[in-house]
Amino acid sequence: MIKTKKVVIRLLSVLVVTVLLLTPIVSITVAAAPGPWTYTALGDSLAFGVFDFQRGGYVPRYGAYVQTDTSANVSLNNLGRNGWTSSQLLNALRTDQNFRGSVSSSQIVTWDIGGNDFLRARSGYQAGTCGGANNQDCIKSTVATFKANWDSIIAEILSLRSISNTVIRTMDIYNPYINEDKASDSWRDDGGLNDFDALKPYLDDVNRYIATRATINNIPYAKVYEAFNGPAGNEDPSDKGYISFDGLHPDDSGHKVIADLLRSLGYAPLIEPAPALTAVQFSQASYNVAESGGSVQITVTRSGDTSSSVAVDYATNDNSAGARCDAVTGAASERCDYSTATGTLSLAPGEATKTFTVIIIDDGFADGTETLSLALSKPTANANLGGQSTATLTITDNDVAAVANPIDTNSFFVRQQYIDFLSREPEQAGFDAWLAVLNRCGAGDSTCDRTEVSASFFRSEEFQSKGYFVYRFYKVSLGRLPSYTEMIADMGRVTGATGDEVIAKKAAFTSEWVKRPEFKAKYDGLSNAAYVDELLRTAGVTLAIRDQLVADLQNNLKTRAEVLRVIVESQEVYSKEYNGAFVAMQYFGYLRRDPEPEGYAAWLRVIERNPADYRTMVNGFIASVEYRLRFGQP
Repeated sequence: MIKTKKVVIRLLSVLVVTVLLLTPIVSITVAAAPGPWTYTALGDSLAFGVFDFQRGGYVPRYGAYVQTDTSANVSLNNLGRNGWTSSQLLNALRTDQNFRGSVSSSQIVTWDIGGNDFLRARSGYQAGTCGGANNQDCIKSTVATFKANWDSIIAEILSLRSISNTVIRTMDIYNPYINEDKASDSWRDDGGLNDFDALKPYLDDVNRYIATRATINNIPYAKVYEAFNGPAGNEDPSDKGYISFDGLHPDDSGHKVIADLLRSLGYAPLIEPAPALTAVQFSQASYNVAESGGSVQITVTRSGDTSSSVAVDYATNDNSAGARCDAVTGAASERCDYSTATGTLSLAPGEATKTFTVIIIDDGFADGTETLSLALSKPTANANLGGQSTATLTITDNDVAAVANPIDTNSFFVRQQYIDFLSREPEQAGFDAWLAVLNRCGAGDSTCDRTEVSASFFRSEEFQSKGYFVYRFYKVSLGRLPSYTEMIADMGRVTGATGDEVIAKKAAFTSEWVKRPEFKAKYDGLSNAAYVDELLRTAGVTLAIRDQLVADLQNNLKTRAEVLRVIVESQEVYSKEYNGAFVAMQYFGYLRRDPEPEGYAAWLRVIERNPADYRTMVNGFIASVEYRLRFGQP
């Protein structure tokens, strides 16, 4: 049923998308005064400059930046039109000779569009006139139309100017209505979603599309959505002081943020950026932690130019050479003494430090002081590794003699399930809940014993969305099991502190996967149809949407990474690979090693013959001497 709602009519009907991040002056190299240049701005009321009473909008602000930073003489032609949609902008680029002539004679072109498209769809949703079972058909139609228009806008601009001799920039779309929509529930038949939760997935989808299409066409874009609405897209830009009194358009500060974001992208190809002058390294050469400390924070710093975003990979390195956990070697083992930490640290403009966590395991052995090494690698192109790119972590033992195996205590056991299967420390509520299950479980009760609790971690939504997600990429595209080292490293790449962070990391993982040498060697030479067919052949499944996937590639509606993910997340692949992943994770999680082929095949036969009898397999691993020896005398 439709909830009655009074819709406030805004003075100017334009929802635009912008980004925020205060960015310093971009470092450029100018041999002599260039120019003169013409700057043409296209878009809606955002480009028009509504409610920037100081400087007239982001367009003149950005034009001034270009002139200041490059010493060029810049003339401005602002063709922003109040209230325009993507269809109107596309029509002008196709038929209006003033627009076409201005773009074709310009050395700088920017555009923003889309806010009004979604403002109208939002109004339809809130009025209950959007159509469809969930009152969302008009939004879906708007998304499809916008995507088609967006590609055509890019095509028109690139038919008039080339990225080889023109500064071409665009931006994604912000949401000015976060607080308002979180407090509204216009459509009760959608499962109780408030307006924010109902509408946000569509805006996220569109902004991902903008990012993908801009990247494919080598057009730098300003991340206005992230700047205005935060990394997770759930922050109201009004709370940051970026929205004017009408509750919709940017104010002076908001327009400045957009101009700053465009400025941070540099002015290539007209002016090439200066080499990066930033170095990332560990904050110190050595770190120390007590074995009973639980975890330790490792700090990475950067120095020099911090005006741009940089990223660097980090990893712990096991120097134990596979020694048994009861051996005293002085080398810490990731099976017994700590949990492997691996991932990517991203530092935003102006951010000088970042930390990652190494989880420590308090085993029952008297094994003395042990060390492991830490390493940084693969900095982004605008950064270098500093002199301290490696470091040592020392774990100080708290046992003078061997003690009872701590895995026999329920609290240790529960924490270890989080570490081994979810690659993180437990949250307090979850830890307390699982501990209560075990503490209250009667002897012989198979509904709540350790076997059942441990199996629940593999079957949990969190593991399925992270560990099983990673596992299927190997099986679908490479036709093989991941190794233990690969699995743990890739699980770290999709692990985040929040659900939104996990979503973002999974998207980044998918994009990075298709760039891996093993994948490229197998698929880069294939046509789009052959690419889809080879993925399906390798995965061993047949999908009814095969032809649609090929068509999406042919029409540039999906990238190869996106098509791969569709297949990976299909129900057919999910069902086919489930048992194999269940068996593999017994080795990866409990034993922290690769499965031996015979053992893997034997356990897979057990679970394939009787999928309901997973308890036999799980109990076999948690009761094994190899598993118990990780933590103390078996």
